[in-house]
Amino acid sequence: PKLNHNRQGNSITRRNSMRESIITKEMQESLNEITFNEQDEDQRQSSHDVLMNYGGMMFENVKHIFKTKKRHIKYRVKKGKLKMSGAGFSGSSIEEDEALPQVRPRVNTIVRKASSHIDNIVPRTETESTCDEIAGIIDSLNEKNLSTIPGRVSADKEAPNGYCPPEWMDITPNAKVELTAILSWENISKWDFNILDMVHILEKENNFCPLLFIGWAIICAPTAQNAMKCSVAGSSAAYDMVGYTITDIDVSEEKKLDSNDSTYLYNFEAQIDVNSEKICNFLRKIERTYCADNPYHNNTHAADVTQTLHCLLQFIGGSKLRAIYDPIDIFSVLLAATFHDVAHPGTNNMFQENALTPPAIQYNNMSILESMHSFIGQSILIGEAKRSDWDIFENWTLAQIQRSRNIMLMAVLGTDMSKHFSGLEELDDRVKGVQMLYAEINDNEENKEDEVTDTTLSSRPVLEILTEILSSSPRNSTLCDCVDDQTLKLRQECKQLAQYILKLLLHAADISNPAKPTDLAKYWAECCLEECFAQGDREDELSLPISPLCDRQTVKKAESQISFLQFVIQPTYALVGEVIPRVKKDILPMVEWNVKYWRRMKARMSSTNGLSPFAELNKEEFQEELEELVNEDEE
Repeated sequence: PKLNHNRQGNSITRRNSMRESIITKEMQESLNEITFNEQDEDQRQSSHDVLMNYGGMMFENVKHIFKTKKRHIKYRVKKGKLKMSGAGFSGSSIEEDEALPQVRPRVNTIVRKASSHIDNIVPRTETESTCDEIAGIIDSLNEKNLSTIPGRVSADKEAPNGYCPPEWMDITPNAKVELTAILSWENISKWDFNILDMVHILEKENNFCPLLFIGWAIICAPTAQNAMKCSVAGSSAAYDMVGYTITDIDVSEEKKLDSNDSTYLYNFEAQIDVNSEKICNFLRKIERTYCADNPYHNNTHAADVTQTLHCLLQFIGGSKLRAIYDPIDIFSVLLAATFHDVAHPGTNNMFQENALTPPAIQYNNMSILESMHSFIGQSILIGEAKRSDWDIFENWTLAQIQRSRNIMLMAVLGTDMSKHFSGLEELDDRVKGVQMLYAEINDNEENKEDEVTDTTLSSRPVLEILTEILSSSPRNSTLCDCVDDQTLKLRQECKQLAQYILKLLLHAADISNPAKPTDLAKYWAECCLEECFAQGDREDELSLPISPLCDRQTVKKAESQISFLQFVIQPTYALVGEVIPRVKKDILPMVEWNVKYWRRMKARMSSTNGLSPFAELNKEEFQEELEELVNEDEE
């Protein structure tokens, strides 16, 4: 990997550990395979596009990989070399005679025009339709007379069994029973949770609000689950239609679960004084601000990311979550997940920058969409668009609100995919720094009669260190009672690392689709590419450079997924697995399985010359493919 050797505090030892943990052996083998297989241009192009999108140029021999045509990169000639600019390219160049034959004829013209007024790039009418679509959403949030949902009656605030949003009361009894099972605490905390089960029910009910129901079930747990069960208490016969048991949670069962080392029932209402009805009103407002027409970045994606983040948090373990984080921290990052892509226009940051859209101008080309999502979400929550109906923080102090806002801001901005690789490197640096400082303090303060080696201490799981240092019971710490400068520094670094883990977990949840069960991974891949291709079509119409992974004429589905899994997903979850061990057990095997699946689909397409797209496999054929994979894996 091509690492930054000038990074402050980045010693040779820590760079080597970065090399081992992020750039895995399998990842390097994939890189070598792509490098030397000159015939597989589609896979090389897909790898190039993925690395570009995620802040790439991580590999020293990258110029040997990307000799295929690049319609989406801007070029300029300087001193016999061709400079490449775009997301993730920093000072990279290749020889002019290598690259010039690959340049699309009109690229240089487009780049020259891009430096002038936008009217010189595209017709003003086309630009206005793109810009006004986003600007209108932002302007609408500043209107003073935002009304609540018409035609809906607020549920009883004094309901003894917990609050149910009006949308829940509108669905049929059978749908309530099914959703009560789907949204149970046990089911919603699973990595293989299938959000499409809920989506299909809501579509039949003509009451499509997946983000509201997911957010209610997670952020308002466990009272939400109790309210669901009470609402179907008179429909016991309908339980026969559910494929798994719905277990009632009484008060004693709640205490049992909440004291479980592996489970953390949030119970935010009691812990941080928030109101379920106001939370649901906020979720409803946010959900209606998502663009429902987007194939991928819509309210279903937001619901899926919220559930995935919740699952990753539960993987940390109940006792560790209680020791490391204040309830406000957990509440804030879950809330951030609900609006992390709010009002997404269906086009990425590169499109915003090239089309000179209002958000690009407003946010100076810096994390454009992420800044917009954060602005809109926080405007509704605490800004000019705030209303008493969804004033979640009405009982909080200013210090609590500021703490929550900082976490939400950090988490949403952390989903900028162009910062992906630098984010992984920073997490690895922070983890190694805490482990090394912890080992140094213990080596100095503890008696050497214990014969605790530096290697043993420096390799201690970081969650255990965070739990010990940040625990509210300092007497349990093995560190000396006297608080010196090193101990204070360790505590401060542990606090910063804990906050950074929250940031990275939201980002990991945001890109988690390829690491889910194969049927879900396949569904989300199709949605994502559909949206990317729609952007590429618009870019082509507007004479803009076509962004990576957005050209429907050149991007291959299987190849793009293989590259994404090998160069983004696998190293991400390998590093997260170093922090949260359960990730290694529950997620990484699924990543490896999906790589095998997409390789099989790639071979299938090659054998049929692309005439039989695997996207057209029916359910039975899809299951047959998976069964054959299982048999091959067992052999």
